[in-house]
Amino acid sequence: MVLKAKFAVVWLSVAVLGGCASSIKNFSTEITLAGGRATVLQTSPFPLLAAFKEHAEESSTLRVYIEDNGITASESKRAINPTPKRLMLVKLALTDPAPSAYIARPCQYVWSERCAPAEWSERRFSSSVITSYQEALEFLKGIHHNQTFELVGYGGGGTVALLLAATRTDVIRVQTLGGNLTPTTWSRLHQMAPLKGSVDPIKFAKKLQIIPQRHLVGKTDLEVPQAVAEAYMIALPEADCLDVTLVEADHSQGWEEAWGRFRDQPIRCLKPDFVPPTASVPDQESQADEGEPFKSDLSFE
Repeated sequence: MVLKAKFAVVWLSVAVLGGCASSIKNFSTEITLAGGRATVLQTSPFPLLAAFKEHAEESSTLRVYIEDNGITASESKRAINPTPKRLMLVKLALTDPAPSAYIARPCQYVWSERCAPAEWSERRFSSSVITSYQEALEFLKGIHHNQTFELVGYGGGGTVALLLAATRTDVIRVQTLGGNLTPTTWSRLHQMAPLKGSVDPIKFAKKLQIIPQRHLVGKTDLEVPQAVAEAYMIALPEADCLDVTLVEADHSQGWEEAWGRFRDQPIRCLKPDFVPPTASVPDQESQADEGEPFKSDLSFE
C-alpha cells in the first residue's frame, strides 16, 4: 500500500506526546484490550489520534466515529485539556462488526503548537479543524481502500460529521448520538457567547437536505437538549431522509444500548418522533470568522 507523501503516521509506542502521556497510555492499553491499535495521524494543522481494528478491513464504505468535545458547556472556558474521560465511543467503533475507525478531536490525547483553549472552545468547529479531518479521511481511504464514508458523531463530533458531509462528495450517510446539530442554538440554550470562528452545519442546509441521516436524541440529555435537534429540523424543511429519534439516554449514559438498537437499521424516511415548534432558523452571521472563511472545496491532490 502506498500512501500520499503528505500523510504521516506515528504509532503510539514511539510517539512523544508530552503532558498527554498518561492519557495516551491508558487509551493505548484499552484499545489493545479491545482488539485494536491507536495511531497519531500527522494531519495539518492539528494531528489527530485515531484507532483502527488490528486487521484493517477493506470495504466500499467505511464507518468513521468522531469523538465528542471532551468537555461540557460549563467547562469550555476553564478547561485546560479537552481529552475525554471516557472511552465509550472508541469502544463502540472497535466492537462494530462493520468496517470502522475512530478519530478523536484536535488536542485530545495529542498536543501540538496550535493547541490553546480557543481551539476547543469557540473555534472547535473552525475551518482549520475541518481541514484536519478532511486529510484524516483521505488517509483512512489509503488504509481501507473504501470509496465512501458513513460518519457517526457523538456530541460535538456530530457537528464535525455534518460539516464533513456538507463539504465532501463521498459521505453517503450520517448518524449522531446526542449530536450538536446546530452550535448556534446550542450556545444560546446554554447562555453562552456565539462560538466565534466556528461554522454551523445549517449554513449548508441545502446540501445536507439530500444526505440520509439519523440523529438519536437523549430524552434526558441536558448537554445537547432536544431543542437543538428541533432547530436543525426547522433549518432542513425539505430533507429527503431525516430520521430524528428520541432514546432513553442522557449525554453520557445509555448510548451503548441505543446504538446497539439503531446502528445497522436502515434510515427511515418518515416523520420524526417529535415535531419542532414553528420558529426561525438560527442566525449565522455571529458565527462566521471574517479572518478565515470556511472552504467547501478543499482538495488533497
